[in-house]
Amino acid sequence: MIRATEQKAVLAGVGVLFLAQVLYVLVLVKVSYHEILRSMLLGAPAMAACMAAYLSPSRKMLIGLSMALCGAVIGLLSAMGYEYFGLHVDRIGGPLATFAILLAYYVALSVAGSVVGIALSRKFPWPS
Repeated sequence: MIRATEQKAVLAGVGVLFLAQVLYVLVLVKVSYHEILRSMLLGAPAMAACMAAYLSPSRKMLIGLSMALCGAVIGLLSAMGYEYFGLHVDRIGGPLATFAILLAYYVALSVAGSVVGIALSRKFPWPS
């Protein structure tokens, strides 16, 4: 049986964030009504924090909140990549302003996701 560790929990959360970005780009090319996809992408930090907090054996809130920083970095890099490849990006400001706004948004969602992940881990503990 695989033992859950903090590193695996963080990797699972980052995987959710990365997968959300990849799915968004892949489906954006095929589908014209992408507002639903944008809404799902906006919820990815909460899902990632929930998964990371749920899987982490200890320091659940800290591990869940770490998804905010990871998500802000991935979001900034994705926005730069979208712009480079000619996709529409709403300009907020420079990279620093974009990062600050993404970080504030992701912190709020990561807190909510972490709380849900902690509650789920108490009700349905991950086997260790």
